[in-house]
Amino acid sequence: MASNGKNLEKKITEIKAQFMKSGNNLYLIDQSATNIYGGDTKQADFGGVAKGRAFLLECKSSDKYRTFKECRPKDYIKSAQYAGAKIQMRAGGYSLFVFYSEIFKITEYWCGSDICDAYKNGWKEYHTPIHTHSRLGNKTVLEALDLVFPLLSN
Repeated sequence: MASNGKNLEKKITEIKAQFMKSGNNLYLIDQSATNIYGGDTKQADFGGVAKGRAFLLECKSSDKYRTFKECRPKDYIKSAQYAGAKIQMRAGGYSLFVFYSEIFKITEYWCGSDICDAYKNGWKEYHTPIHTHSRLGNKTVLEALDLVFPLLSN
């Protein structure tokens, strides 16, 4: 059974103030009340600006799988989230997917371009997370996000 990512969303919401004060020009907005591209489904859990570029951040988790690559992308990613990531990247922004394995306590950070490719074509050997760590504490997530945004590329 797939988890819905709400625990990970809650953790990121808890550190939002720290995230925005991190000094790296990172600003985070909860997307729960907004739908940036229209339609019935929101495109991401969070949006914001990192290094002067807009980004979308989508949280996913599993109480069954160790890594996002073990999951079938279309079972975890809604078509609106796929479309939002594609549009965001096409417009010059970032797209980031964060996956948390609730059983193995591993957090993975994925570039949206790899996730969109896997959504369309299935997982390939070259799809790898841009960062992984084994804790979900506030400090760990904050440090990882500060590290990950400079690594994102379209």
